[in-house]
Amino acid sequence: MNSEFKKGDIVVYKGDIDEIVFVGEHKGAYKIMTSKLMKTYPNMEGWTYETKLRHATSQEKEEYLSKKPLPVKWFVRFSDYRDIEDYLISKYGEVASYIANGSDEKILLSEDDRDFVSPKYATHISLLEHVIPNYQEIIMEQFKKHFTQIKKSNTMSRFPFKLTQENAKRIIAIACSAWKDKLSEIWGKELLLTGYVSISEEFYREMRGACTRPQHGLFDQIFGKDNTLKRGDIVVVMEEYNGNAAKSGQVVKILEVDDTSIPYRVQDYLKKYDWSVSHDNGTWCRNVRLATEEEIAEASSPYKDGELAFVKRSASDMWIVRYTTGKLKSNGLECYNDQKKSGQTTSWRYHAPIGETLPEQQKTNF
Repeated sequence: MNSEFKKGDIVVYKGDIDEIVFVGEHKGAYKIMTSKLMKTYPNMEGWTYETKLRHATSQEKEEYLSKKPLPVKWFVRFSDYRDIEDYLISKYGEVASYIANGSDEKILLSEDDRDFVSPKYATHISLLEHVIPNYQEIIMEQFKKHFTQIKKSNTMSRFPFKLTQENAKRIIAIACSAWKDKLSEIWGKELLLTGYVSISEEFYREMRGACTRPQHGLFDQIFGKDNTLKRGDIVVVMEEYNGNAAKSGQVVKILEVDDTSIPYRVQDYLKKYDWSVSHDNGTWCRNVRLATEEEIAEASSPYKDGELAFVKRSASDMWIVRYTTGKLKSNGLECYNDQKKSGQTTSWRYHAPIGETLPEQQKTNF
């Protein structure tokens, strides 16, 4: 009997999101078993029918798979190597040619297994009967969800990074002679003892700073790209670079991003940092991050640090004059207390630049 449902499908049965674990004939009856039904009826004396099931929506599938842990030892079937390409590169540093060129169905194992021919991580479907006793099958959708979560986790907190022996060799192979000696000396013993090396963020930054364009490409494959910053993004300078105008904490706009060790050309688009004329076309930065909305609002303030401004607490108050920090906060213009140019501050809801006449009512609106 042909069915629109198959093993591994995510379905909704009696209001619950579940997974089909069996479809077919059993003791003279055509049965469909979900994982919850199988737990209730391990001998399959109770089952369901197509008319009582519906396929889960994309959102329901995501909800189900996000909560379902992977078994310790799993395998997944694939025909198109592109479904697992990122996973293989991140774990093994390459995609074997027979996998990339072939179109027949194969299986991917969750870990290397000496019982299989080289390469260990993916092999022909004909060996499936040897896998079943030791590995639990998962569906491709579940694998992709799992790998996406791993990538997100690594992006959020990559360090210390576990660098495999294969990827360590790839890095050493394209390093200059000085770095070859340095990495071999630093990593050699740890790789020999454990088969991997733990990379701190500090040392990663040191290596990245010395990378050429081809080396950056390899590092992107192994460690992942550092960011997705692009031209036009408003960012905060995190690190001053000797000889350039941008200072730590300044809010600037990215004009250009390249693959060098100092990758960001930025512009004082607010014209408030008194950069010299020589930097009108921008200055280069090594380390920046996206600015928050509050930081952009503060930086967009028409006031400068140490500049006088009219301020008052409410519309009915008289205007007074205070020295500002130049920062617009959510609760008003930040000014130094007691006619001073430094020290403690207070935010004033109503504010206006100093002019020849008293200003109209003006307040901060967020």
